[in-house]
Amino acid sequence: LAAQPDNDMGRQARLAAIIGTSFVREAVRIEAARDDVVLHGLAGLPTMNRPTTAQMYLFVNNRPVRDRQILGAVRAGYQDMLPRGRHPIVTLFIDLPTTEVDVNVHPAKAEVRFRDSARVRGLIVGALSSALREAGMQATHEARSDALPVFIAEIELQIEDIDAILAFARTLKTPDQ
Repeated sequence: LAAQPDNDMGRQARLAAIIGTSFVREAVRIEAARDDVVLHGLAGLPTMNRPTTAQMYLFVNNRPVRDRQILGAVRAGYQDMLPRGRHPIVTLFIDLPTTEVDVNVHPAKAEVRFRDSARVRGLIVGALSSALREAGMQATHEARSDALPVFIAEIELQIEDIDAILAFARTLKTPDQ
C-alpha cells in the first residue's frame, strides 16, 4: 500500500485498498466513548457480511488483536441482524490507557485482557447497535445488486402465473352461457 497520512482520510484510503471502496462508502461510522475508553471505526451494514471473521479488523491501542471477547461483543452489537453463520465486516479501534489493558495474555499478543471488560463490552455493543439502528437497516449496494435480478425473476414468474390463471378462467363457462 502507498503511504497515507495518519488521519481519517488516510485511514479510509487504506481501508478502501484492503476491504474495498463499497465498504468505506457504505459502512456506518462508529464513534463512542465511555470514561477513558474511546471506540471509533467503521461497521458494515448487516447486508454486507462474510462466512468468516477474516474481515473483522480489531485494534486495541493501535495493536491488531483477534480477541474472542471483542469478537463476541461485535456479534452482540449486531444482535439478530445477521444470518446464522455470517459475520460482519468491521474495523474498530479501541483506545484506552495502557494501565486498563493487559496485552501479555497471549504469546503472539493477539488477545488482551481489560481491567473492566464489562465497560468495554458495553461500549462496543451499545455503539454498534445504536449506529446500525440509526442507519435504518438500509441495504448495501452489494446486496441490492445481488437481490435485484432475483426479485425481477420472481415477479416475472408471478406474472406468468397470473396470466395462466386468467387464461384458464376465460375458458370456464359462466352461468349465463
